[in-house]
Amino acid sequence: MKFLCKYKNLNHNDLKSIFLFFIIFIFILFYRGFIILKYNAEFVDEDQALMWDGAVAFSHLNMPEPCFWGQSYGSMFESFLAAPLVRIGIPLKYAVPLSTTFIGLFPYLLISLLLFKKKHKLSACITLSLYLLHGWKWDIITSIPRSFICGFPFAVIGTLLINDDSDDYKAGFGTFIAAIGAIMTPQSIMV
Repeated sequence: MKFLCKYKNLNHNDLKSIFLFFIIFIFILFYRGFIILKYNAEFVDEDQALMWDGAVAFSHLNMPEPCFWGQSYGSMFESFLAAPLVRIGIPLKYAVPLSTTFIGLFPYLLISLLLFKKKHKLSACITLSLYLLHGWKWDIITSIPRSFICGFPFAVIGTLLINDDSDDYKAGFGTFIAAIGAIMTPQSIMV
């Protein structure tokens, strides 16, 4: 620990914050892994089969429009993100829920990492732990591929770009990205 303090000019409080951040993150990974193994791999409905079909098609670089799968309400973004996992041989019943889990975790992880970078270590840990404080409905929604949360990462990235005062073009691009998020998932307008 003393070596890290000398090497990176960190004090003991910084190391404690980093340790707490990684403990929270590892707990999230284990918890979500448990949900994927014990819930997603056991219960399947028509939407998951459609998302699996989409992931296989995307992994073969076949990109028909989303209505091809009879799912005009969704963007198939989860299937698109799962395509590389399918391509390397991860079973569909794990690959697509992993991409859905990543989409659900991404906004919290991005904001907490930005807070950590700005030296707001406690706020970063609290933001990341908020992901664990949602109820069981959130856990299910963010692990079942159904296009319920695909717009949230876009809304968060867009909002962060809008709030960056350095460039008007960046704010305009952020507005465009946030609008895409709102189109993909109308509830992401809450961001």
